[in-house]
Amino acid sequence: GPERRAEHEPELGGGVVEAPPAVTALGALRGHLRTPRDDFQPSNVVWSMFPPLDPPYATTPKGKRRKLGKRERREAKAARALEALPTWLRSVGVPSVEAAE
Repeated sequence: GPERRAEHEPELGGGVVEAPPAVTALGALRGHLRTPRDDFQPSNVVWSMFPPLDPPYATTPKGKRRKLGKRERREAKAARALEALPTWLRSVGVPSVEAAE
């Protein structure tokens, strides 16, 4: 019989699917895989694959710049990805995604 699809799986019909945003894990990994390198090494997703934050610092209440710590950088990159993900998912046919809390 015909192949069954999950309810949330988009029907592509030969169309072009927009690439995931580079700020998401899938987009960062895609960027890593598409970057030509003579010394290519397969990898899982790592934070260094993600685009840098803009700005890469925090501003203190007194208006001074402060370098973000590792945890703060990772949390900021994760928040940025979570902001970008719903728009991309809708563009590829996933109508609604509930955020995990």
